[in-house]
Amino acid sequence: MTILSIAVLVLFYFPVSALTFFYVTKIVNREIRVVIIRKIILGIVVLALILIPTWDVLIGRLYLTRLCFNDGGVKVYEESSEGGIYIAKDYKTPLIDSLLNKGFKYVEINEKSGGYERLYIEEGEIISSSVKSILSKYEYRANLNYEVGVWFGVEAYLKHYYIQKIDDKRIVAERKDYYVYNGWLESFLASPFGISISSCYESFSHKRRFSSDNSLFDGFYGYEGKGI
Repeated sequence: MTILSIAVLVLFYFPVSALTFFYVTKIVNREIRVVIIRKIILGIVVLALILIPTWDVLIGRLYLTRLCFNDGGVKVYEESSEGGIYIAKDYKTPLIDSLLNKGFKYVEINEKSGGYERLYIEEGEIISSSVKSILSKYEYRANLNYEVGVWFGVEAYLKHYYIQKIDDKRIVAERKDYYVYNGWLESFLASPFGISISSCYESFSHKRRFSSDNSLFDGFYGYEGKGI
């Protein structure tokens, strides 16, 4: 939880909850004669006060853990012996620079005017040339932010980055990063500043296949770690 959420709980919710519990206890003790029923009612009240700000956080955490460890992280099914890769969409320049610096001999992208552009490093500089067709056998794609399911009212989403063979569309390496929103309270408090989420890579980065140091492209191109 963020510092803002903790501050709201400590300064506002906890005092209100304590006051609520105090008055409910007085009413229950006055109106209910059977001790065991008193304890059951007060126990339900305590549980409700705990779950009001946290129920979807707890469910979201369980849901995220299940998705991440069953299907998340970097997975490499086949290493590349080819020197290049085709990027099907208009991705930003830092991605191209990163691929060339990781050892790929060339990166191919679409030209706005039609045809293709092949980029490669020569004497430390990125050189670009227009070509009519691509040489790459693999392409990089990404599907971002689509809903994968709902569990007890908590929605989960997926960012899916993958490398597939161009000829048969078979995925040979992929990185799946599931995420959920951090509960109604934190989402409400964070709304003026943007969304607040928990993801595989944020929550389980100490695990090798979720680490930001474990690149999809490193494993695919035969670097240490193999993406597993």
